Amino acid sequence: MASLHPYAMGVEALSGPKRALLYVRCASPRLKGSDKHPARVMGQLDFIRSDLPDTTPIREAHLTILHSATLAVVRKLDCEDDAGLAEKPVLKPLPG
Repeated sequence: MASLHPYAMGVEALSGPKRALLYVRCASPRLKGSDKHPARVMGQLDFIRSDLPDTTPIREAHLTILHSATLAVVRKLDCEDDAGLAEKPVLKPLPG
């Protein structure tokens, strides 16, 4: 599998041509005990049959899709401060 590139979004965000991952922490009245220990929520997007190149636009497109889905989930869970996700995806690559 191609390498994943880190981004400054959520607790951790990684993206490549075949997969994107987004981790956030959620404190919500709907999740028992999360006020003391926020729940870790993982969003994952996989492309099983993908010949896409490992380019910045591809990685950012995957993170944009995953951000939208994860934001919808954390809002449905009523996570405090949208689990730290901004309204729009943060597509700032991190060194790594």
